[in-house]
Formats: sequence, C-alpha cells, structure tokens
Amino acid sequence: MRTRWTSVAWSVAALLMILSLFTPLQLITVSFAIVPLVVLYTTLKVRTFAIHAAAIALIAFLLMGAYGSAAILFLCYLMIPAIVIGHLYKRKSQALTVLAAGTCTILLESLVLLFILSTFLDFQLNTFIADSIRASLQIMEASGIQMLEPSPEAIQAVTQLVPFALTVSSLFFASVTHAIGRRILTAMGQPNIPAFKPLKEWMLPKSFVWYYFVAVIINMFLINSESSYFTIILANLIPLLQLAFSVQTVCFIFYVASERKWARAIPYLFILLVYIFPPLRIIGILDIAFPLRQSFVKPKM
Repeated sequence: MRTRWTSVAWSVAALLMILSLFTPLQLITVSFAIVPLVVLYTTLKVRTFAIHAAAIALIAFLLMGAYGSAAILFLCYLMIPAIVIGHLYKRKSQALTVLAAGTCTILLESLVLLFILSTFLDFQLNTFIADSIRASLQIMEASGIQMLEPSPEAIQAVTQLVPFALTVSSLFFASVTHAIGRRILTAMGQPNIPAFKPLKEWMLPKSFVWYYFVAVIINMFLINSESSYFTIILANLIPLLQLAFSVQTVCFIFYVASERKWARAIPYLFILLVYIFPPLRIIGILDIAFPLRQSFVKPKM
C-alpha cells in the first residue's frame, strides 16, 4: 500500500511539473521536470508506469483546456529521456552511460522538434532569435540602459551557436536529473543506482587537447570566410571544448584541495572564479596534457 501511494505522489509531482511549464515557475521547474518520471519508471513495472503516464496525460489535457495538446506534447518530451534514464538505472549501467544517453536523447528530441517546427509550422529560428534579442533590449532600455541595435552579423553569429546551446542545455538537464534522481531512488531503497566518481578523479582524454589545437588553428584561417557547415561546426566545437577544459580545471583544483587538505569551501569558490575568469581553463588543458598531479602527491615516508 505504501508503494502504491508513493507512486501516486510522484505521479502528482509529475503532473504539477507539466502544469508549471505554463507558468512563470517554468524558469525553475524545467530543470527538475524529468525527475518524477524517472522515479516512476525506475520503481514501477512498464505496464504500471504506462497506466500512470496515461492518467497524467489525461488529467493534464483536461486541466489545460485549449492548451491540452501542448501539455501532452510536454509530457512526451519529458517522458522519453525519463524512460531512457530509468531503463539504464534498472540495468545498473554506469553513471557516464546514463549521462551520455540522457544528454543525447534530450538533444535529439530538441533537434527533431526544431525540424518539425521549421518544416510544418514555418518556424524561422533566425527571426525568433532576432525578436528575442530586440525584446530583451527593449526591456533594458525601459530600465534606462541604452543598448545598440544588434546587426544582422551579430544575430547570425548567435544563431550559429544554437547547436552549442542545445548541447549544453541537454547536458545540464541530464546532469540535474541524474544528480537528483539517483539520490531520491537511493533514499527509496533502490539498490546499485550508479554514481559518478569524485570530481578529483575525473580526467579527460588527451585527445581533447589535440582536437582543440587543430580546431583553433583551422579557425584562424577561416575567421574571415563566409559561413559554411564547417565554420558552424568549429564555432560550436571550440566553446564546447573550452567548457570541458573549464570543468577539468575545477577537477584539478578538487584534486589539489584533497591532497593539500584545504578547506572544503576553497574548491567551490574556485568554481565561481573559473566562471568569472574563463582563461583559467588553461589549467585544465595543462592537467590533461602533462602530469601536473604528480607534483602535488605527497611522498610516502
């Protein structure tokens, strides 16, 4: 009986998440919207989960009225990665596999959704981005902050970074879902839910440094060239690798903090410092390319 009511409670949580996406609360709840569905799929049999999902869809459709179809669309969008992540939890897969599969699923969904919107609903991404930028500028000007009108080149540059934005946002949603979902499932008594290694043990492959070096060199020769698929790939690959190196920098600081017995707050403060001063990612590049960590290992007596 307790398990049944727990499932009902998580179904209600999933329903509230769907409904919140139509309110200003979406800025907060969108980050956690997949979690209740992951918990449901992992703790229930497939048939029982399907019954709960159908009930959530029906109630959301009835409550949202004219927006009922959109509510069901949101539910499907959230449910697909939830099923993928939950299925991997049931198979006791590694945490990295869960994160990669969740990220790729959300990213693929986003790309398919963009394709459908542009093909069948005449959605123009360039126009949408331009309108969004102008709306933001109008809000800032209304607050007394004067900003220049964005040029077509600037809007095109922002549009080229859409794949980067989609990839990072997909990674963020998958990471938050795994971080919270794993803890909830563990607290509920689900055994062997995979966890990541501590940050201090993370190490990216050395090939990432070579990819970055080659991409930067090629980009130097193409910086004034016309837009093409190759320039778009470089425009997204370079910031993705830079983000990876920033993460590696943080991992290195956690390692040093552990070896030197620093206060626990120091590496967390360094995360903020890396965000404020991105060139610090050079530490991550050096950590990957050279055996920096060996110089911080205390010799055994």
